[in-house]
Amino acid sequence: MNGIAEQEYADVLGRIEKDILGKRDEFAGYSIFEDNYSPNDIAEAQSQLLMCLNEHFEANELPYIAFCGCDYVRVWKEEWYAAKYEQ
Repeated sequence: MNGIAEQEYADVLGRIEKDILGKRDEFAGYSIFEDNYSPNDIAEAQSQLLMCLNEHFEANELPYIAFCGCDYVRVWKEEWYAAKYEQ
């Protein structure tokens, strides 16, 4: 993982552990990192973050899903995602 993905991965897992993950939390967003990283670096980080988080959730049977928003990654509890998108 690149530096952005590593940082955001740790942040997501920390929020889950502390039970403070919110529906509007954004990770690896362009607006957060655009001053210090290229768009390609951010896009790569988002791809890596999505893949690593979803693999972690599946391997550990955690009820979360990572997905892309407009220009960021979001992580929701599966029940939030199902209520919004699986109607």
